[in-house]
Amino acid sequence: MARLKPPASRDDEQKHGKVLRKQTNELAKRDREINALLSHVDFLISLVNKEKTLSQARDVTRFTYATVFFLPVGLAVSIFSMSGPPDHTAIVGIESLQSSPWWSRWLSYGLSSEFQHGYILATGALTG
Repeated sequence: MARLKPPASRDDEQKHGKVLRKQTNELAKRDREINALLSHVDFLISLVNKEKTLSQARDVTRFTYATVFFLPVGLAVSIFSMSGPPDHTAIVGIESLQSSPWWSRWLSYGLSSEFQHGYILATGALTG
């Protein structure tokens, strides 16, 4: 039968207790250092995010300035470039878009007015 070890004596507790207290204090010190580093990393991440936000705000500001300039210029150019009312094919194309299914509007936006006029004549879209 195996002989059981007696419980630790007072001398053993004092000897190992000093080592355990020393290691516990060292671990607590390392924990404080890691927490300080983590807070520093969080601070740096927040700085990077703020810089990114500022950069995006600058981009929006530039876009706004460009829009403020080009929107009135584009309006003036479109008004002064008109030489009369739109021709018949444009009006027929607009009417066909209003009477056709919703998906055909998306398809025909990129098509020329001549193609739309041919589509209207071929399918009789305005007769229904």
